[in-house]
Amino acid sequence: MTSKMDKYGIYTTLGNLISGDDIINSSQIVKTLTACSTSFYLSYENRKTIIGTTLDVQKSQTRVHTVVFLQEINWKGENPGAISRQNIDVFFKAVFLKLGELDYYIKNISSYTFNSYLTALQQEKNTVKHDSHACPKQTVNYTIGRLLYGKKVLCTSADPQISISYLSDLTQTYESFLKYGYSFAITKFAIKDCDVSILIDTKSSCVNFDVDSGNIYDDSNKLNHYLAYSELIAKKYSKLSSSFPLSSNKASLPSDITKLLIEKKLLTNKEKREEYIQFLNSESISFDQQLLETAAPTKKNKPPKRDISQPLKLEKETNNNIENESNSSIIGKLLRIFKKKKVSVEEDSRNVCGDCVKSNAKYDKSSLSDEPLGTNLKKGRSSKSPSKDRGHKEKRGERKNTGMPKQRGGINLLILILKFMLVILLIITAVTVLIILTKTYFIP
Repeated sequence: MTSKMDKYGIYTTLGNLISGDDIINSSQIVKTLTACSTSFYLSYENRKTIIGTTLDVQKSQTRVHTVVFLQEINWKGENPGAISRQNIDVFFKAVFLKLGELDYYIKNISSYTFNSYLTALQQEKNTVKHDSHACPKQTVNYTIGRLLYGKKVLCTSADPQISISYLSDLTQTYESFLKYGYSFAITKFAIKDCDVSILIDTKSSCVNFDVDSGNIYDDSNKLNHYLAYSELIAKKYSKLSSSFPLSSNKASLPSDITKLLIEKKLLTNKEKREEYIQFLNSESISFDQQLLETAAPTKKNKPPKRDISQPLKLEKETNNNIENESNSSIIGKLLRIFKKKKVSVEEDSRNVCGDCVKSNAKYDKSSLSDEPLGTNLKKGRSSKSPSKDRGHKEKRGERKNTGMPKQRGGINLLILILKFMLVILLIITAVTVLIILTKTYFIP
């Protein structure tokens, strides 16, 4: 920020210009600073930086009255540039100079506590030494976290030099975001539309932290969230801006931050995502639910696993169907044929048995004679009768005749069994061929 005063204006409490240039929106700014007794005001808006203060002044032989001093600085680039502690010192020295040219004597700044800073500044030839009045770093990071999510900051301080150091560190760390339009004030009463208000002479229980001590009164959960996001974004913004451009207004910054967190895969964990949503709800920060759902890790659609058991089941079912069909068709026919053959074999065996009975009956009749039994026995012992030899011959012949049908029936049964086994073998072969064809052409 340049130390040269591009434009300046001195106004009454009603907004009337006393000296200098007419600053844009000066009337509204003057009324606000007067009503809130603002010691130092800093605003970034419309590519302009406005710095102001409210002072009690007096000319000779006149009463003490209040004036508002405003300075306007045009931006030279995209970013307005931060304000340093030395810039603030130079601003107040320029105020002393301009008011002195108009024969005004500065009685005090609107805040009595801030007078110690003015006294030190007037006594020093160059600038006030701020090294011993550094502010805690945590308060700056916490403020950045709240600003990123569109939340206003209200804090207290009893040391004007620590307040100046705090504003200087804050604008330097938050420099890349100042172009979206922010305002800061060291004031007695909080300014409604101001993003950061430091209450210099007022003790209040409704503040976020104390600048001097660094005590933050927010709960630990909110504090951790604000600190984490401010460190991630504000400090690394220069590296992230090229790959992740933010929106053109600060109202959309919360959504942009959420997108950045998703891009950096910081919300892929379900628990962290739920904590983040809980944090946004507790602070009444609007968010896009669908946007947060995109943070969840997407599961790749894997192809469905092939059920190995399906071909086996299909094969079993095919085999069962083939067996059922074979049982109902081929085997049934074979069984019927076998039954017919069995019946014919039984009939042949019955016929053979009948022939045997008849031949036995003939043999008995031919061997019988009218002679007594003893006579026949005697004749048999003494001489061989032709009838007896003939009976033995017939008997041997009958035995041979009775054996032939039995051998023929056994051969027929053996042939039938062989035929049946051959048919079974053919069936097994056909079933095997069908299974092979089914696997080859029908089962993928």
